[in-house]
Amino acid sequence: MSYRHILVAIDLSPNSRKLIDKAILLADALHAKLSLIYVDETAYDAAFSGLIDLDLAAIEPLHPSLKEFANQLKALVSDTDYPIENQLVMHGDLSVSLDNTIKHIEADLIVCGHEHSFWHRLASKHHELVNNVSVDLLVIPLDK
Repeated sequence: MSYRHILVAIDLSPNSRKLIDKAILLADALHAKLSLIYVDETAYDAAFSGLIDLDLAAIEPLHPSLKEFANQLKALVSDTDYPIENQLVMHGDLSVSLDNTIKHIEADLIVCGHEHSFWHRLASKHHELVNNVSVDLLVIPLDK
């Protein structure tokens, strides 16, 4: 199968650039479009999971702004030679945000990274993604 549009889900950690570089190699080999996404889940964590009418204006000052995240994302790709189709930053649930974005930009592969630490295995979102996204998922192991 040949992929036409790859969506890379990053977490803005130091390993994000490694993940982007690997995704660029894949996109280049496939002549595919490449888009990046960062989803800030902090305003939607377990403390708020039971609320229906969430006052985001009250929560927003407690979290970095999307503009700050967008600037971090731009810095990660400022010196790449491969064209980045979309650089997306949003608040929300990771799997829902990814699935909505996949449909909007017509991506056909999600690439995400996985660190091999106890805490990352314990809090891994990969199982949720496998069960909730509508396209293929490539999980790339990343060393610290």
